[in-house]
Amino acid sequence: DGTNLAENPAFDGTYRYKVVAEDPAGNRSRPAEGEAQEGFGQIFIDRLAPQTKVVISAPIYKDANKNWMANGSRIRLESVDPTPGSGVATVQYAFGDAAFIPFTEPFTVPMENIDYTLRYQSGDAVGNREKEQSATVRLDKTAPKTEISVGEPKVGVGDATWISPVT
Repeated sequence: DGTNLAENPAFDGTYRYKVVAEDPAGNRSRPAEGEAQEGFGQIFIDRLAPQTKVVISAPIYKDANKNWMANGSRIRLESVDPTPGSGVATVQYAFGDAAFIPFTEPFTVPMENIDYTLRYQSGDAVGNREKEQSATVRLDKTAPKTEISVGEPKVGVGDATWISPVT
């Protein structure tokens, strides 16, 4: 009837359609040899962008503000396009204000002891793009130092140290 989805919004889902070509004078199209008078098919409407999450392999520690990564930790981006979706077409990421690059395999942060803002987003096959997401990550490869300090009174005898209950 000459309307389109911009004028008549539809919900995500699967739709069946029937197509017949007719001009303003009422003339209907004729089928070519071997074709039917009317065509049938399906239209899938996808208005939802993919959803991406950051997965960091162990060892990792998360606090309220950042993800602490250890040597050997890798970042993976997992993206899913909600059903019925056209499918995830792109997953990309960047550190700080750098340009986005395609995610192809797990990665780590460039340098140790720097807080990085990891930006990421995904897009689907029909152009729905996820709002840019971010997470703070930091690589820490330095092991903690351990020291033992014994108060007074104490007495050292050979390899042993003797202390009192008040030490």
